[in-house]
Amino acid sequence: LPQVRDARVGLPADAEAKRSWDLSLVLRFDDLAAIEAYLPHPDHQAFVRYMEARTVVKKAWSFEAAG
Repeated sequence: LPQVRDARVGLPADAEAKRSWDLSLVLRFDDLAAIEAYLPHPDHQAFVRYMEARTVVKKAWSFEAAG
């Protein structure tokens, strides 16, 4: 999607992390306006529906990088 600057998938790095997580998805955007445009996008919403059927726990955070 055009609003996503970068996307990365992470796997647990150690045994303790494996007990809590299967994977992480990290998406980078240029600004909050890009996130706001991304969230209702039909392709994002289709992905959300796909993942909801396969996810037990989901967490999301927004961070603003300094500098």
